[in-house]
Amino acid sequence: MNELEFEVSVIVPTRNEEQNLPLLLNSLRVQDGVRFETIIVDQESDDSTPKIASDTGARVITQPRPAFYSPPAQSRNAGAREASGRILLHLDADMELPDSLFMKRVMSLIDDEHEAAIIHEHDVAEGWWNKVKAVERACYWNTPLESARAVTKRLFDEIGGYDEAISSGEDMHIHHLYSQRTQIARADDVWLHHHTGRIPLSRLLAKKFSYGKTAATFLRHSRGVGGHSSRSWVRESLAAYASHLDIGRQKPLEFACILPLRLMELVALRMGVRRATQSRATT
Repeated sequence: MNELEFEVSVIVPTRNEEQNLPLLLNSLRVQDGVRFETIIVDQESDDSTPKIASDTGARVITQPRPAFYSPPAQSRNAGAREASGRILLHLDADMELPDSLFMKRVMSLIDDEHEAAIIHEHDVAEGWWNKVKAVERACYWNTPLESARAVTKRLFDEIGGYDEAISSGEDMHIHHLYSQRTQIARADDVWLHHHTGRIPLSRLLAKKFSYGKTAATFLRHSRGVGGHSSRSWVRESLAAYASHLDIGRQKPLEFACILPLRLMELVALRMGVRRATQSRATT
């Protein structure tokens, strides 16, 4: 394959995603007027995920399953190494494109001055705390809390891809690397569905606890590229909520519960940081 055989390479990390993946693949199948490839980077799924992917014509790359959950930086890098498109589009298995012209709209954002683009996410959630989380994430639109998912392969390769040493905040870290080298594009009509489903509150907090155990590594790397500090995250989050009071008027109960949820997440995060500190002290 030559480097420009495709206009877009869609890269999707998976692990037991047979319930979610068909929705994404079906929405990819109907994309109009764009030459693209789909690369599934699978971490030794126990279900039919690889077969579902290969049956639709996607390329399937198998990666070893890690002993413990870690964000998909390694899988995204593996997919990018095999990609033959000018633009890399990093998606998750539980996403869905809204219509057949989505990919053309993404491509329209990328040019010589804008080599990376933000794609807004509309969460489709079930269960109370998941709906609160969806309202919170809706407040992130057009704020510094969004990260780019589309990038030219040239720029991605230039910065060396995702930093695999970071196991939390890898999306924001690479976004800051992009912003040092190009302008980041975005448009209100470039968005997709993110089917977050029903995740118990305990799992939401456990995820923050896990992030806390590696937060120091992320913040150290992020400061090195002019990125976030923990205080700037708080300031930007509060500014995002204040700038989307219209959402609060539409969904007042969910909006009112954002801060209690964030406080619980902060406690879980701090507990993770403390656990990591104690572990380092005993080694």
